[in-house]
Amino acid sequence: MLLRRQEKWIGLILAAGLAVLFLPIWKKPFWILGNYGDIYSYHYPLRHLIVSTLQEGRLPFWNPYIFSGIPLMANPQAALFYPPSILFYFLPLSMAFNLSQILHVAWGLLGIYLLGRSQKVDPVGCSFLGFSLALSPFWIYRIPQGVPTILHALAWTPWVWMGLLSKNRRFLGLAAGLQFLSGHIQFTLIQWTGMLIFCLFFRSYILPAVQAATLLAVLTCLQWVPTLEFLGQSVRTAWPQNLFSGAYSLLPSQMILLIQPGRFGNALDNNFTGTYPSVFFETCGLYMGLIPLLLAVWGLLRGSRKWPVVLALAGLILALGLHGGAFGHLLRIPPFSMLRVPARFSFLILLGLWILSGQGWQKIRQKLAAHPLRGAVLLSLSLLTFLNLWLWDRRFLYVQDPKIYLAAQPEIAELMRVPFSALATHPDIPNPNKCMMYRLNNATGYEAFYPARTAAYAAESEKKAAADPSRTYLTRWDTPEMSELGVRYYLVPFKIAGTAWKKAGGSWIYINPQAKPILRFASGKMLPGTKIVSPEHWTASLPASDIKKEVILAQTYYPGWKAWVGGKPHRIFPHQSALQKISLEPDVSQAGKNSSQKLHWRYFQRFWLPILLLSLSAIVMIIY
Repeated sequence: MLLRRQEKWIGLILAAGLAVLFLPIWKKPFWILGNYGDIYSYHYPLRHLIVSTLQEGRLPFWNPYIFSGIPLMANPQAALFYPPSILFYFLPLSMAFNLSQILHVAWGLLGIYLLGRSQKVDPVGCSFLGFSLALSPFWIYRIPQGVPTILHALAWTPWVWMGLLSKNRRFLGLAAGLQFLSGHIQFTLIQWTGMLIFCLFFRSYILPAVQAATLLAVLTCLQWVPTLEFLGQSVRTAWPQNLFSGAYSLLPSQMILLIQPGRFGNALDNNFTGTYPSVFFETCGLYMGLIPLLLAVWGLLRGSRKWPVVLALAGLILALGLHGGAFGHLLRIPPFSMLRVPARFSFLILLGLWILSGQGWQKIRQKLAAHPLRGAVLLSLSLLTFLNLWLWDRRFLYVQDPKIYLAAQPEIAELMRVPFSALATHPDIPNPNKCMMYRLNNATGYEAFYPARTAAYAAESEKKAAADPSRTYLTRWDTPEMSELGVRYYLVPFKIAGTAWKKAGGSWIYINPQAKPILRFASGKMLPGTKIVSPEHWTASLPASDIKKEVILAQTYYPGWKAWVGGKPHRIFPHQSALQKISLEPDVSQAGKNSSQKLHWRYFQRFWLPILLLSLSAIVMIIY
């Protein structure tokens, strides 16, 4: 009875801690938790596209609105199959983002508490462990960084470890599967790297882990199969490794952050000594509070288990990336070679220290066993840890009026709404993905990875390298390549515009009169009766009197596209390396003068039906 009463009080303390932490949003619930732009420039347009597509009664297979078309379901950050994504279907997007992030911090905190209880840690100790990890900057920074998918993945960490330590194969497979589907698959890899180290020390866990991994692979195949194909076609397969991970590798000097979180300044105060704000959020999260760190040292000195030290050292080696000397070559080994931000492996450093702090807590608790003020001392340690982290975190948890960043601009969209044409945006336009909200086809975009063909095509158009791992940089709108791409409009900020055709809002729109229709004959003439049934399905008529040898679709050449003319399949070839074309066979051109044939050009998510059935079979296995 005493234990139950104590747990009720601890539950109230945890709830109160979360309420205080997110106090700014309670005051202005229709604003959005402040961030450095990724919510507005990436996640909001992506969620808007996903939700609106589902509301239209379609599955979102293809996204034609950035990079001249890229797979949509294959994008893991779309989180299409993640159950909590239903929040975005029923709530206003700003409110859904807020609620999703708050609930995932709460879910992580609850998971840590239950994980501690499963390992016989007292309720006060579980609250201490919960505060030290779930409120650590490594977690909380993801909110101002504007990458909610990382926070979602982190929230599943204690649940996955709970499944492993209990050797419950179904629970482990389900928790790891939900973490994988939550939108940031890199943390599933980081998680399993840590569990592999654990299993090497305690080999009785290997078999349950392998069985759970098999279940995980089957459960999530509807996501990882298309994602793996997408990665194989992406810039990550061709980009030099140092350009991927150089800026986002942990520096050895940053270990000082364990005791001094503000040592290198911070992005909010504009005094960060590094390069970009994103580098701050990725590399400067190594803090869990001074009390947990001291208890981690005590746990290392007095505890019997040393494997958390190996876990932390492995995390350090991987997080150092290119700064790790010979160990940096580990990042060239698949699947690590596909990862762009080695610093995220610093989570294993925190996890190792966190486990050691749990050992230290148990030792302190034993040492104070006979002390009359033991309860008060332990509760004070937990509350002081919360206070320590809250005082640091609170400056990063603020609210913004989303209208400032997401205000509708229909006057600009209407000027560019010519059917079957595309646009490009200048690199200084901060939100190229916003075109998805207006259903405008953009030759540029911002994405974690995108087809390598797109980067090569941009370089051909600009006559120089014009891309990085996340976006292309198009400054010329009237090149032959842009005309072939169907780029009729080019949007630039007013501050850099010269002579222009028309001013719209704070921007200028240039016109490319040589732009060709997206679906056309090789001569540049648009096909009669062109119609977009859906982003994945284009149709047109091919009159026999106007049959040409080639028909071109200015969408990214990618596996899964198929074409039929008059019911007969036609093989699709690359056009100028990045686009699509079909060559008509002679018997088509010999049709009667008054006849016409229907053209269908469609994208199918490859292997969709079998992987869907496999995933459903895994759900049945978990239930029964």
